[in-house]
Amino acid sequence: REGMRAMGLSDKVRFIWASDLVDSGEYFTTLIKLAKHTSLSRLRRALPIMGRVEGDAEKDFSMYIYPIMQVTDISVMNIDIALGGMDQRHAHMLQRDIADKSGIKKVSAIHGPLLGSLKGPGRMDAAPDGEIVKMSKSDPDSAIFIFDSEASIRRKLSSAFCPMGEVKGNPVMDVARHIIYPYYQKEFMIHRPVSKGGDFVYNDYDELEAEYIANRVHPMDLKAAVGEVLVEMLGPARSIYEQYEEEMRDLGYTSQ
Repeated sequence: REGMRAMGLSDKVRFIWASDLVDSGEYFTTLIKLAKHTSLSRLRRALPIMGRVEGDAEKDFSMYIYPIMQVTDISVMNIDIALGGMDQRHAHMLQRDIADKSGIKKVSAIHGPLLGSLKGPGRMDAAPDGEIVKMSKSDPDSAIFIFDSEASIRRKLSSAFCPMGEVKGNPVMDVARHIIYPYYQKEFMIHRPVSKGGDFVYNDYDELEAEYIANRVHPMDLKAAVGEVLVEMLGPARSIYEQYEEEMRDLGYTSQ
């Protein structure tokens, strides 16, 4: 919570703990009532919200419970607008389907883009249905955490998947497009040797993309520049987590 506020989240935002919802007394009653308005086959289609394919649940039935829990969360909190990544659309569409049958309020949904895994769309970890392989907390080297150390951020970006001249499926370009250009308040400069054209400021993402596709920006220069900007942008949150380093370590969260 404090880390998110350090990044600019309004103090007016109210945080609700999942444990408080579940212990409220009405949660599981609501879950059972809502579950009566869907089917096993419909829940199976919602499984990709967990980054799983439908067949995975044949070995672990608890996976079927998770989608209906997300629908229950929306109902118990009386949410009007559900905000999430594109991977959450399956759960939100399930809620809307159940709302049609049960008479509960149908939620409106807003979905934002996902950042691709820093390891790239490897064949062994390809997502189902052609979806993006996203950053994941279960694989620390695939993601940038807001409490990562400066050295960790630089290391992860240095080894990130960043194919020359390719934008689609390029996680470093994803960060530039969705994080740096919308929220960084300064010029985005790529430092290069004079022999390679010298330092250059890219005023908007489209300009950077065109130059990258034309092979006029080297992947290592791009990764270094993106890494330095992330180090700066995440500084306020990192300083908060440094105050709770021992508690974070006890919870299993460490900067890699």
